[in-house]
Amino acid sequence: MMLLAAEAAASANGLFLQAAELQLRKAEALAPEDPVVVLSRGRVQQQRGQAEMAFQSMSRAADLAAGISLSTRAASRAADSAALYQVYLLWKNALNERGAQASGKILKNLAKSLLPFFEATHNAWELCDIASWLKDWGDQKVSQKLWEAAKRSDPFDSCVREDWSKWEAQPPPGLAAFLR
Repeated sequence: MMLLAAEAAASANGLFLQAAELQLRKAEALAPEDPVVVLSRGRVQQQRGQAEMAFQSMSRAADLAAGISLSTRAASRAADSAALYQVYLLWKNALNERGAQASGKILKNLAKSLLPFFEATHNAWELCDIASWLKDWGDQKVSQKLWEAAKRSDPFDSCVREDWSKWEAQPPPGLAAFLR
């Protein structure tokens, strides 16, 4: 019985990938340089277990969304911040798996490119999360900038509260301190 369920799931996944591939080919024909289309190619490659190809597609999607090659430098303002954020959400596990040596510079440039978007959308969670990630990887400058932005954005965000003592060497202030 378990084998039949596994076979059915594998078959359904195969059908899903076939349908996704057909839709993706059409999208690629219509908009080959659209970052979300390129990102979708990466997701399909990821589902097929093609990790390196998926990483390269997601890297290309990030570069298209940023309007610049993130492996060399950060965009002062991303060409399509919302698309770059979508890329980041799907790419971050692969970046983390590769580690600081392989992904540190890309992550820093990605974070600097997304900083204005995160500040405008008051996304303290992502600011805090990436700040801690970069700090753990040995970066001080960019991580501190992201941490300060996270605190300004929402000092009551769960990530900010959780990481406060890591950054400030003291427990987070209570509500009364923020109301002064």
